[in-house]
Amino acid sequence: MLWGRQKDPVHEFFAFVIEMTAHSIDRPLPPASASDLARDFLNGNDASCAARLGVYVLIPHAYNAVRNWQGCGAGTCNGFGGRMRPFGWESLLAVDMLLQRPRSLLEAHRRMWEGMLRPEGIVPSAIQREYKEAEKYLSHMLLHATTDLVYELSGQNRAFAGSPSPLRSDVRELLRAIVAEARQLETADYFVAKEVDGLKRAVVGVMERL
Repeated sequence: MLWGRQKDPVHEFFAFVIEMTAHSIDRPLPPASASDLARDFLNGNDASCAARLGVYVLIPHAYNAVRNWQGCGAGTCNGFGGRMRPFGWESLLAVDMLLQRPRSLLEAHRRMWEGMLRPEGIVPSAIQREYKEAEKYLSHMLLHATTDLVYELSGQNRAFAGSPSPLRSDVRELLRAIVAEARQLETADYFVAKEVDGLKRAVVGVMERL
């Protein structure tokens, strides 16, 4: 998709995310179809996007949650976790892909913020700060929601959960990969670092238990 053909930087970004995601999972979309899906998605109808992307619809949902960030304590992380829950362990596939987001997606995300904020007279240094904050929120939210999912699906947060089913080998591999990717995010910023630590502890617990 060529940037600058759309007037709305938010729509343009989400069309790019949907098109890139579809390509990554071998379900390529023409730009016009990605644009239509993005329009529906941003209007609150994710059904057509979910039908095309499956569990990977969590990727545009993650960016939308960050775009409309209200705060962890205000429920943004919990809300995204609620979107992960119906997919169960399969949601880890989307988390894994997001944690490995390529440079082109990082750059597209920055351009979205620039396209939104520059018309308001925001200076480039402030736009860069907003983008970096959004990326930080995204990392925090992904790790926080994943940690909560691990505790919930493994029964670690339920004293009388009984004996959960053994963890599948593919889930173990995904959890190990996600922890390894999370470790790459370790930073002096406590907002992200605490979630890296929390995820590592949750995964160690589930590996030992199941």
